[in-house]
Amino acid sequence: MRIVPGDTILYSARPIPGNEAAIWRTINRLFKMGAKVVYEGSTPVHVSGHAYQEELKMMVNLTRPYYLAPVHGEARHQHLYLEMARAMGYTDNRLFLLEDGQPLCMDETTGWIGETVACGRVLVDNGGNPGITDEVLRDRSNLANDGLISVTLAIDVERGEIVGEPMIQAKGFSGPEDALRDAGRILGETLSGLSKEDFQDSDSVRHAAADAVRRHLHRKTQLRPLVVPSVIEV
Repeated sequence: MRIVPGDTILYSARPIPGNEAAIWRTINRLFKMGAKVVYEGSTPVHVSGHAYQEELKMMVNLTRPYYLAPVHGEARHQHLYLEMARAMGYTDNRLFLLEDGQPLCMDETTGWIGETVACGRVLVDNGGNPGITDEVLRDRSNLANDGLISVTLAIDVERGEIVGEPMIQAKGFSGPEDALRDAGRILGETLSGLSKEDFQDSDSVRHAAADAVRRHLHRKTQLRPLVVPSVIEV
């Protein structure tokens, strides 16, 4: 299809939330090409992509299924669909309201809801690797948006104390310099409050250090940089 000046285009759909920017870019391009675009904002031309109740009844009457299980739409839509089916004479043993992960099982004489199975989204990163966890994607997002904070400290496990001064380094962090300086002070106060037993568990020290720096920077700058703690045992 080629658009030429003078063409009239009817855009008969409402923008899906989240896609407004892309849709308006398309409409603007059509105007620049000389077309007249009629859209929902100025004229009531919206056409629903969903069937109306009478059309749903017609589909049921044409196909005459023994079981009905609405699987599209939200819970309110599914409940209304089942109410419509009951008004058409369907009994409750022939109606099923399913949730994600619930399989509908049937044999020659009956139908039932089976045991719940695992379901949900499978996240894929830009490299095409499936099964990326939410935690990994969150770390990548924080790193891309707010930078990296490296926290390095040494501890004497036997004596249960910190050795020297902790080192805090930043890469790609756009917050004010005093935020990092204050983070060092907050980190020192946090470490001074740890017990000898705490220092004998490097994982506990690592968690406490990262949490103190992360909380301070978010409170001070409203940023969430990726905080990477390193604990050296001496």
